[in-house]
Amino acid sequence: MNQKFNMAANMTLIGLFFHTFVVVHFLPHLLGLSQSFASFLALWKEAALLLLAVGIVFNRIKSKQRIILTRSSLLILLYFLYALFYVFVADNQTIGFYGLRNEFEYYCMFFIGCNLNREAKDIEKFLKLILYSATGIAVWGILQPLFFGETFMLHLGYGSGGRLSPSFYITNYFFQRAVSTFGSPNELAAFLMIVMLLLIPCKLYARMKVTSALFYPCVALIGCCFMYTLSRSGWVGFFVALLYLAYELRNRKIYYFFFAMIVIGAITATFTGVIEYLMRTITMEDSSAIRHLEVYSESLKFMLQHPLGIGIGMAGPKSQVFLKDKYLNSESSYFVVMYETGLVGISLLLGIFATIIMDLKKYVMTTRDADDRLFSITVIASFIAVLVQYLFLPTIQELAIPSFVYYLSGMAIRLNHDRSHAHA
Repeated sequence: MNQKFNMAANMTLIGLFFHTFVVVHFLPHLLGLSQSFASFLALWKEAALLLLAVGIVFNRIKSKQRIILTRSSLLILLYFLYALFYVFVADNQTIGFYGLRNEFEYYCMFFIGCNLNREAKDIEKFLKLILYSATGIAVWGILQPLFFGETFMLHLGYGSGGRLSPSFYITNYFFQRAVSTFGSPNELAAFLMIVMLLLIPCKLYARMKVTSALFYPCVALIGCCFMYTLSRSGWVGFFVALLYLAYELRNRKIYYFFFAMIVIGAITATFTGVIEYLMRTITMEDSSAIRHLEVYSESLKFMLQHPLGIGIGMAGPKSQVFLKDKYLNSESSYFVVMYETGLVGISLLLGIFATIIMDLKKYVMTTRDADDRLFSITVIASFIAVLVQYLFLPTIQELAIPSFVYYLSGMAIRLNHDRSHAHA
């Protein structure tokens, strides 16, 4: 039974990576589905998460196993109750419940990750599944800008009015950014950086065989696609996470990986002219970079005027569903949370992040198993990369990326929980 739950959880996560392409764009465009039916079809993910969570609870009760709750679980509950209060006092509770769903359903993946029994072979299978899935996603992402172009993407249901979204391009820049199966290049970049941070150290250091002979070609494709996203926030998050890995691992192999990424980056830059793009960013000649700084200033002023926030579901890109062009957005996930739930909400959220990382760090320092320690380090690195990207983008409202990193965190916490009790 537990193996079935593991497989169902893993496949649900993989499904989230393909959701935007298949359910939001491809199927509605190919089959001519109505907007209402397409929205109904998109609820598969909520149904899957609910069934998994409920099924795991009943299975653990039936087998007389304790449900694992962490320090962060209490903070998640407090944050949920605090946000729920905003729903009940809102002028439009429909908007409130919609916002509550967008910003809390990925915590189901954390609960699922914490409460599934796993052995080393299960982690190995999971890493292989991620490698092969990410390679397919990367190849599709590379083909889009290099061979298919804008017209092909429009035929698949992307864009509107005969044009792709501005996010597919950089201002005054000719190259179409890779988006693959995700909703934006930045979301794709977040996914790929997590994959590389997770798989590379496991290949270099772990005893478990997570790969085949195709590992390095697969990672090279993933790295190239990562560069083709032209996501500055992804690159910065990835670089910061690599610094953390270098500090924790302190092994020359990680420096070889640094060198390999520089080579891949140089090759990609040759074909895309990305060096000019980076120089415009550094010299603040890029309008997007300038806008980021302007929005930060505006967001700080707004927070001083609304320290308690304006209500859940009232800010961020997801609020467009109800608020249309009147929605309030920010270039940072942290400001989006502060817009909605104020200083108390962001304090609770930062507490969740801190306790998860602290728990994982404790396992890094105390575990007796080298592979468990390595897995925890890679999960911390992935978490750090996502938190850095949150500084620049409102991706906290997207389901796939937070679900990925929370699921990994839950897996690492459960793995180390089992080991610590086994040695007790």
